[in-house]
Amino acid sequence: LTFKYRPGGRQSRFLRRRQYITMVRIDEIIVDPEMDVVDKPPPKPVRLLDLWANRWLDPAEKAEIAMEDVKNEQGQVTDRVPKTALIYDGSEHQPGSYHRRGLTECYRFYPDPQHTHWML
Repeated sequence: LTFKYRPGGRQSRFLRRRQYITMVRIDEIIVDPEMDVVDKPPPKPVRLLDLWANRWLDPAEKAEIAMEDVKNEQGQVTDRVPKTALIYDGSEHQPGSYHRRGLTECYRFYPDPQHTHWML
């Protein structure tokens, strides 16, 4: 929508503005029912912060995330994980939320038994 302002007491109004879209041509869709697609494990909480913020976090913002050292049996630090990973494993809060946001391995449609679309 655009707003057309007319000075001098004349009538101003909103106008519709044409939105241009991009069309994609799909030549072939291959379905292999024998293929076993296993989705990646859920994203870690640091990656989820990017998702929830709806943007990529700056390195300065990621530096402020509280991290905890993971130690092996010998007491050596092997990895650093966010403290939120101790209480939240990154599982979906509702089915299909990662699917809609593109965080799954592939996009699944109706014949796939793991699809998350609403059944009509």
